[in-house]
Amino acid sequence: MNNISKSILVTTAVLMILLLSNGLLLAKSSEESAIKANYVLKEDGKSPQIVTIWKSSEFLAVSFDTHQVVGVWQNWNSSNPTFYQVYPNDEFRIEFSRMESQQQVTLMKQLKELVGQSRLLERKAFEETTIKNLHLSTVEEGPEVAQLLRSWANFSTYDYADIGDNEAIPELATLIHQGFVPNF
Repeated sequence: MNNISKSILVTTAVLMILLLSNGLLLAKSSEESAIKANYVLKEDGKSPQIVTIWKSSEFLAVSFDTHQVVGVWQNWNSSNPTFYQVYPNDEFRIEFSRMESQQQVTLMKQLKELVGQSRLLERKAFEETTIKNLHLSTVEEGPEVAQLLRSWANFSTYDYADIGDNEAIPELATLIHQGFVPNF
């Protein structure tokens, strides 16, 4: 092989490596992003609390003050989203697909008003029986937030209707003995 052929071969190899690495960079940059927003909730007659909301194209989630229990709607933009209570510390979730309370419907509507558009609202007041004021406190955005939401979908899943039949599972036994009542 002469020097010109070797040079062409090396140049071609370098170009292929550059193109492949740029392709990988482009693939990484097209990863889905998600948003995590903390709001301060002030409600008449109550102490302020932190409401955390996560949003991606597939998931909409909310937690009040702690992240021990997170309410998650999968396929939240569809006409029939699936609702879960996720227990991140214990890595399981409970599916409520056959149940829907008026409280869940109202909460979903309020969340969509806050984060459902292209940008987050900085302030929002909801007037029901009491006035609830929400103020945006912090925002985190990126593929790490999206990965967290996707990880919750891989947790062990139990149907709410079957919880009583699973008392041998320690986490569910605790919920049963506490008089488990949905938080959302």
